[in-house]
Order: sequence, then C-alpha cells, then structure tokens
Amino acid sequence: YVMSQVLFSDDFRKSFRKMTSTRMKKSVLNLLLCLASGWRPKKINVDLVCERSSQIVKHFKVEGLYVVCSIDIVKKSNYMQVLKVWDILPLEEIPKLLKRLDNIFNMYTDDFINRCKQKCLNG
Repeated sequence: YVMSQVLFSDDFRKSFRKMTSTRMKKSVLNLLLCLASGWRPKKINVDLVCERSSQIVKHFKVEGLYVVCSIDIVKKSNYMQVLKVWDILPLEEIPKLLKRLDNIFNMYTDDFINRCKQKCLNG
C-alpha cells in the first residue's frame, strides 16, 4: 500500500508535545498511520466544511480529543496531495480553528481547492 505524505502544523506539534499520556500519544500516532495509509472510518461523518472557502476539513476522534486535518497540495518534483494535520483539540475548540482555517483557505484559488478535493482512485 502507498503511504500519503503527512504535514504537521506548528499548532499540532505544540498540542501533541503538551500531551502527558503516553497511551494517548500512541493512539494519535496510530490514527495518523491509518489515515496516511488511506483508511477512513465507515459510516461516521467526519467532514466539517469551512464556511466561505468550501474546503473540506475532517476531524477524527481520539479518546475525547479530535485530530483536525485537510487535504493540501505541495510541490516537490510535481504537485501532489498531502494530508495536513492542523491540530488536536477538544470538540468545543474546533469552531475557532475552523474560522482561522477559513481565512487561510480563502487565499486559495478555486482551482487549488478543486485539486485538494480531487480523488484519485488509481494509486
């Protein structure tokens, strides 16, 4: 199987470092490994939509906290989709993060957003 590239925001790194439970850190890392390998939960609505940008953000529950991520595009030798992990937060803090992300995503062009949403099923 192919592992997706995963990028971590500074906010996620800070939140992860603040975690004191080794078990919780392992749970988060296991989730990230599953997501990077292409796994997505079945029958659970994980989509959050940023209001003005229509960029889809996903949140995945890990022991009472939520890992918040989206698809982004980076340029290496060519352009490729990556999983961008924004933060790990309690549910009540997610709306504040979505507002911040909306401001970021509003700088993206429609073409960029469409490339983020594109699904490639053949590898």
